[in-house]
Amino acid sequence: MLEVKNVSKVFGKGETAFHALKNVSAEIPDNASVAIIGKSGSGKSTLMHVMSGLDHTTSGSVIFNGRDITKLSPKQADAFRAREMSFIFQSFFVEANRSALDNVMLPLEISKSARKKRVQKAEKALKAVDLLDKRDEKARNLSGGQKQRLAIARAIVNDPKLLFADEPTGNLDSHTSDTIEKLLFSISKRLGSTLVIVTHDKELAAKCDMQIHLKDGEIEKIEQPKKQKRGKK
Repeated sequence: MLEVKNVSKVFGKGETAFHALKNVSAEIPDNASVAIIGKSGSGKSTLMHVMSGLDHTTSGSVIFNGRDITKLSPKQADAFRAREMSFIFQSFFVEANRSALDNVMLPLEISKSARKKRVQKAEKALKAVDLLDKRDEKARNLSGGQKQRLAIARAIVNDPKLLFADEPTGNLDSHTSDTIEKLLFSISKRLGSTLVIVTHDKELAAKCDMQIHLKDGEIEKIEQPKKQKRGKK
């Protein structure tokens, strides 16, 4: 379980201080798909950043499987994220001049395992997103949808327990967005991962098991729609 307890995040000090999050609390069950939804400036990405330890809380705690992420040293937090979490962003952040295989292998470079084993894991991830035929293609030659699928393959290569996606379809057309959404849900379900999606897209949010609505840094409401099945329209 991922627990957010009384989390606040303040940027700046004194009169210029900006309260991005204000006493936010939520419990996210294991293996759930969760949408963090709200307008621009509502605190969506900030909440994702503190949930994952990418940013520090000003107060409060974030507990994953009994471990308080906010208490970890920078080195411990980096190791924890590498072991437990992965990220998918709106801007694909692929290495344009490297092959699809090399891009997916990037998270494995810190591993001491043999290259043959790393290649096998990367090929398995590419196959999961239907890009194995692009194994040796330079990332710059891929379409937008293919680059996002490549980013997903890179994110899942280590079988993360927590998968964060920040506006993962924001740069894609509607048809490609639908394909990526279905892929995200199916892969996270297969891995048994908790999927946390930051989005302003109400249709995408409605496909999730749980919706956390933010407004001006506060939780407006938490919904758990029962009429939607995970990954289905």
